[in-house]
Amino acid sequence: MQITVGCDPEFFLKKGDKHVSAHDIVPGNKRNPFLFADGTGVQADGTAVEFNIRPSIDPREFSANIERALADIRGIIPRDLEFDFSPSIVYPRKYFDKLPQQSKDLGCDPDFNAYSGRHNISPTPPLGFETMRTGAGHIHIGWTDNKDPHDRSHFWDCCTVTKALDHYFGLAKNLWDNDHRRQSLYGAKGAFRPKPYGCEYRVLSNAWLKYPKLWPWLFESVRFVVDRTVENKHPGYAYLYPQSLDDHNLWLRQTFGNKVPLIPKDFKE
Repeated sequence: MQITVGCDPEFFLKKGDKHVSAHDIVPGNKRNPFLFADGTGVQADGTAVEFNIRPSIDPREFSANIERALADIRGIIPRDLEFDFSPSIVYPRKYFDKLPQQSKDLGCDPDFNAYSGRHNISPTPPLGFETMRTGAGHIHIGWTDNKDPHDRSHFWDCCTVTKALDHYFGLAKNLWDNDHRRQSLYGAKGAFRPKPYGCEYRVLSNAWLKYPKLWPWLFESVRFVVDRTVENKHPGYAYLYPQSLDDHNLWLRQTFGNKVPLIPKDFKE
Protein backbone atom coordinates (compact mmCIF):
# COMPACT_ATOMS: atom_id res chain seq x y z
CA MET A 1 0.00 0.00 0.00
CA GLN A 2 1.40 3.40 -0.98
CA ILE A 3 0.96 6.11 1.63
CA THR A 4 1.16 9.75 0.63
CA VAL A 5 1.73 12.67 2.98
CA GLY A 6 0.94 16.33 2.38
CA CYS A 7 0.36 19.39 4.53
CA ASP A 8 -1.33 22.78 4.57
CA PRO A 9 0.47 24.84 7.23
CA GLU A 10 -0.23 28.42 8.23
CA PHE A 11 2.21 31.11 9.32
CA PHE A 12 2.25 34.81 10.09
CA LEU A 13 3.97 37.87 8.67
CA LYS A 14 6.02 40.26 10.73
CA LYS A 15 7.50 43.68 10.04
CA GLY A 16 10.15 44.43 12.62
CA ASP A 17 8.61 43.48 15.95
CA LYS A 18 5.00 43.90 14.77
CA HIS A 19 2.76 41.32 13.11
CA VAL A 20 1.06 42.31 9.88
CA SER A 21 -2.12 40.74 8.53
CA ALA A 22 -1.71 38.82 5.27
CA HIS A 23 -5.24 39.53 4.04
CA ASP A 24 -4.18 42.22 1.55
CA ILE A 25 -0.67 40.91 0.86
CA VAL A 26 -1.12 37.30 -0.22
CA PRO A 27 -3.13 36.44 -3.35
CA GLY A 28 -5.79 33.76 -3.29
CA ASN A 29 -8.46 32.69 -0.83
CA LYS A 30 -10.01 29.46 0.48
CA ARG A 31 -12.17 28.96 -2.60
CA ASN A 32 -9.60 30.12 -5.14
CA PRO A 33 -6.01 29.61 -3.97
CA PHE A 34 -3.21 31.19 -5.96
CA LEU A 35 -1.35 28.37 -7.71
CA PHE A 36 2.37 28.24 -8.44
CA ALA A 37 3.75 26.32 -11.41
CA ASP A 38 4.28 23.10 -9.44
CA GLY A 39 0.71 23.04 -8.13
CA THR A 40 1.46 24.51 -4.71
CA GLY A 41 -1.42 26.67 -3.54
CA VAL A 42 -1.19 29.75 -1.33
CA GLN A 43 -3.88 31.96 0.13
CA ALA A 44 -4.67 34.36 2.93
CA ASP A 45 -6.47 32.52 5.70
CA GLY A 46 -7.80 35.25 7.94
CA THR A 47 -4.66 37.15 8.93
CA ALA A 48 -2.29 34.26 8.22
CA VAL A 49 -0.60 32.83 5.13
CA GLU A 50 -1.66 29.28 4.31
CA PHE A 51 -0.09 27.01 1.72
CA ASN A 52 -0.60 23.44 0.61
CA ILE A 53 1.81 21.11 -1.12
CA ARG A 54 1.19 18.25 -3.50
CA PRO A 55 0.98 14.76 -1.92
CA SER A 56 4.45 13.28 -1.42
CA ILE A 57 5.50 9.65 -1.68
CA ASP A 58 8.79 9.81 0.23
CA PRO A 59 10.49 12.02 2.85
CA ARG A 60 12.80 13.69 0.33
CA GLU A 61 9.90 14.78 -1.87
CA PHE A 62 7.92 15.95 1.18
CA SER A 63 10.80 18.15 2.36
CA ALA A 64 11.53 19.46 -1.14
CA ASN A 65 7.87 20.38 -1.69
CA ILE A 66 7.76 22.39 1.53
CA GLU A 67 11.07 24.12 0.80
CA ARG A 68 9.94 25.01 -2.72
CA ALA A 69 6.60 26.33 -1.47
CA LEU A 70 8.24 28.62 1.09
CA ALA A 71 10.69 29.87 -1.54
CA ASP A 72 7.86 30.59 -4.00
CA ILE A 73 5.90 32.46 -1.33
CA ARG A 74 9.01 34.40 -0.34
CA GLY A 75 9.20 35.56 -3.94
CA ILE A 76 5.78 37.25 -3.83
CA ILE A 77 6.02 38.73 -0.32
CA PRO A 78 7.62 42.16 0.23
CA ARG A 79 11.20 41.73 1.40
CA ASP A 80 10.70 43.79 4.54
CA LEU A 81 8.28 41.18 5.92
CA GLU A 82 9.53 38.15 7.83
CA PHE A 83 7.92 34.72 8.15
CA ASP A 84 6.85 33.85 11.70
CA PHE A 85 6.09 30.19 12.47
CA SER A 86 4.64 30.85 15.92
CA PRO A 87 1.66 28.62 16.85
CA SER A 88 -0.19 31.62 18.29
CA ILE A 89 0.13 35.39 18.21
CA VAL A 90 -1.86 38.25 19.75
CA TYR A 91 -2.42 41.36 17.66
CA PRO A 92 -2.58 44.75 19.39
CA ARG A 93 -6.24 45.69 19.80
CA LYS A 94 -5.81 49.05 18.06
CA TYR A 95 -4.36 47.39 14.94
CA PHE A 96 -6.78 44.46 14.99
CA ASP A 97 -9.89 46.64 15.19
CA LYS A 98 -8.93 48.36 11.92
CA LEU A 99 -8.76 45.09 9.96
CA PRO A 100 -11.69 44.18 7.67
CA GLN A 101 -14.19 41.87 9.34
CA GLN A 102 -13.60 39.10 6.80
CA SER A 103 -9.97 38.77 7.88
CA LYS A 104 -10.96 38.60 11.56
CA ASP A 105 -13.62 35.93 11.21
CA LEU A 106 -12.72 32.45 12.47
CA GLY A 107 -14.25 30.52 9.65
CA CYS A 108 -13.55 26.92 8.74
CA ASP A 109 -15.63 23.79 8.48
CA PRO A 110 -15.99 21.93 11.79
CA ASP A 111 -13.68 18.98 12.31
CA PHE A 112 -14.27 15.79 14.27
CA ASN A 113 -13.09 14.27 17.52
CA ALA A 114 -11.69 10.77 16.94
CA TYR A 115 -12.59 9.69 20.48
CA SER A 116 -16.24 10.73 20.47
CA GLY A 117 -16.90 10.54 16.72
CA ARG A 118 -18.70 13.89 16.97
CA HIS A 119 -18.09 17.35 15.58
CA ASN A 120 -15.83 19.60 17.61
CA ILE A 121 -17.41 22.79 18.87
CA SER A 122 -16.74 25.88 16.75
CA PRO A 123 -13.86 27.86 18.29
CA THR A 124 -14.23 31.09 20.24
CA PRO A 125 -11.15 33.00 21.44
CA PRO A 126 -10.83 32.92 25.23
CA LEU A 127 -11.74 35.99 27.23
CA GLY A 128 -8.93 38.52 27.11
CA PHE A 129 -7.42 36.98 23.97
CA GLU A 130 -9.99 38.04 21.38
CA THR A 131 -7.22 39.23 19.06
CA MET A 132 -5.27 35.97 19.31
CA ARG A 133 -4.84 34.00 16.10
CA THR A 134 -3.28 30.58 15.64
CA GLY A 135 -1.13 28.76 13.07
CA ALA A 136 -1.74 25.11 12.26
CA GLY A 137 0.52 22.47 10.75
CA HIS A 138 -2.10 20.04 9.49
CA ILE A 139 -0.94 16.77 7.94
CA HIS A 140 -2.85 15.14 5.07
CA ILE A 141 -2.48 11.38 4.79
CA GLY A 142 -3.52 9.36 1.76
CA TRP A 143 -3.98 5.60 1.71
CA THR A 144 -7.14 5.16 -0.37
CA ASP A 145 -8.99 6.84 -3.23
CA ASN A 146 -12.43 8.34 -3.79
CA LYS A 147 -13.85 7.20 -0.47
CA ASP A 148 -17.04 8.79 0.78
CA PRO A 149 -15.89 10.82 3.82
CA HIS A 150 -19.16 9.93 5.51
CA ASP A 151 -18.84 6.20 4.92
CA ARG A 152 -18.93 4.55 8.37
CA SER A 153 -16.06 2.18 7.67
CA HIS A 154 -13.81 4.92 6.28
CA PHE A 155 -14.74 7.28 9.11
CA TRP A 156 -13.76 4.58 11.62
CA ASP A 157 -10.43 4.08 9.85
CA CYS A 158 -9.77 7.84 10.12
CA CYS A 159 -10.58 7.77 13.84
CA THR A 160 -8.20 4.85 14.35
CA VAL A 161 -5.36 6.51 12.43
CA THR A 162 -5.89 9.79 14.28
CA LYS A 163 -5.76 8.15 17.70
CA ALA A 164 -2.61 6.27 16.71
CA LEU A 165 -0.98 9.53 15.60
CA ASP A 166 -2.03 11.18 18.86
CA HIS A 167 -0.28 8.42 20.78
CA TYR A 168 2.85 8.73 18.65
CA PHE A 169 3.15 12.54 18.58
CA GLY A 170 1.47 13.35 21.90
CA LEU A 171 4.71 13.46 23.86
CA ALA A 172 7.26 14.11 21.13
CA LYS A 173 5.65 17.34 19.89
CA ASN A 174 6.52 19.03 23.19
CA LEU A 175 10.16 18.96 22.06
CA TRP A 176 9.52 21.56 19.36
CA ASP A 177 6.23 23.15 20.43
CA ASN A 178 5.78 24.61 23.91
CA ASP A 179 2.83 26.85 22.98
CA HIS A 180 -0.38 25.78 24.71
CA ARG A 181 -2.59 28.74 23.75
CA ARG A 182 -3.38 27.42 20.28
CA GLN A 183 -5.15 24.34 21.58
CA SER A 184 -7.69 26.52 23.38
CA LEU A 185 -8.98 27.26 19.87
CA TYR A 186 -7.81 24.53 17.50
CA GLY A 187 -5.87 21.29 17.45
CA ALA A 188 -7.28 19.50 20.46
CA LYS A 189 -6.39 15.84 20.85
CA GLY A 190 -8.18 13.69 18.29
CA ALA A 191 -8.98 16.49 15.81
CA PHE A 192 -9.32 15.26 12.22
CA ARG A 193 -11.34 15.49 9.03
CA PRO A 194 -12.16 12.46 6.87
CA LYS A 195 -11.12 12.92 3.24
CA PRO A 196 -11.77 10.91 0.05
CA TYR A 197 -8.05 10.04 -0.05
CA GLY A 198 -7.63 9.35 3.68
CA CYS A 199 -7.72 11.92 6.45
CA GLU A 200 -6.46 15.29 7.62
CA TYR A 201 -4.71 15.14 10.99
CA ARG A 202 -5.38 18.54 12.61
CA VAL A 203 -3.64 18.29 15.98
CA LEU A 204 -0.15 19.61 15.20
CA SER A 205 0.65 23.31 15.15
CA ASN A 206 2.90 24.99 12.60
CA ALA A 207 5.91 24.91 14.97
CA TRP A 208 7.53 21.98 13.13
CA LEU A 209 7.99 24.29 10.10
CA LYS A 210 10.83 26.01 11.99
CA TYR A 211 12.99 22.88 11.83
CA PRO A 212 13.65 21.49 8.32
CA LYS A 213 15.50 18.50 9.79
CA LEU A 214 12.18 17.42 11.32
CA TRP A 215 10.38 17.36 7.98
CA PRO A 216 11.65 13.97 6.70
CA TRP A 217 11.21 12.48 10.17
CA LEU A 218 7.63 13.72 10.22
CA PHE A 219 6.92 11.99 6.90
CA GLU A 220 8.58 8.76 7.99
CA SER A 221 6.72 8.81 11.30
CA VAL A 222 3.31 9.28 9.69
CA ARG A 223 3.97 6.46 7.22
CA PHE A 224 5.27 4.24 10.02
CA VAL A 225 2.19 4.81 12.20
CA VAL A 226 -0.31 4.32 9.37
CA ASP A 227 1.45 1.12 8.24
CA ARG A 228 1.26 -0.30 11.76
CA THR A 229 -2.34 0.80 12.20
CA VAL A 230 -3.42 -0.86 8.98
CA GLU A 231 -1.64 -4.02 10.12
CA ASN A 232 -3.45 -3.80 13.49
CA LYS A 233 -0.19 -3.62 15.45
CA HIS A 234 -1.42 -1.40 18.26
CA PRO A 235 1.40 -0.35 20.61
CA GLY A 236 1.16 -0.29 24.38
CA TYR A 237 0.99 2.97 26.28
CA ALA A 238 3.86 4.62 28.14
CA TYR A 239 3.57 5.00 31.89
CA LEU A 240 6.70 7.13 32.34
CA TYR A 241 6.72 10.40 30.47
CA PRO A 242 10.04 11.05 28.68
CA GLN A 243 11.55 14.49 29.20
CA SER A 244 14.69 14.74 27.05
CA LEU A 245 15.13 14.02 23.35
CA ASP A 246 17.16 10.90 24.18
CA ASP A 247 14.35 9.75 26.47
CA HIS A 248 11.84 10.26 23.66
CA ASN A 249 13.90 8.21 21.22
CA LEU A 250 14.29 5.48 23.83
CA TRP A 251 10.54 5.54 24.42
CA LEU A 252 9.90 5.33 20.67
CA ARG A 253 12.16 2.27 20.36
CA GLN A 254 10.73 0.53 23.40
CA THR A 255 7.17 1.23 22.32
CA PHE A 256 7.33 0.79 18.55
CA GLY A 257 10.41 -1.35 17.94
CA ASN A 258 13.81 -0.87 16.33
CA LYS A 259 12.42 0.17 12.93
CA VAL A 260 10.81 3.32 14.27
CA PRO A 261 12.22 6.59 12.82
CA LEU A 262 14.11 8.44 15.57
CA ILE A 263 13.92 12.19 16.12
CA PRO A 264 17.12 13.78 14.76
CA LYS A 265 19.20 15.02 17.68
CA ASP A 266 20.35 18.13 15.81
CA PHE A 267 16.95 19.22 14.45
CA LYS A 268 17.18 22.64 16.16
CA GLU A 269 20.65 23.43 14.79
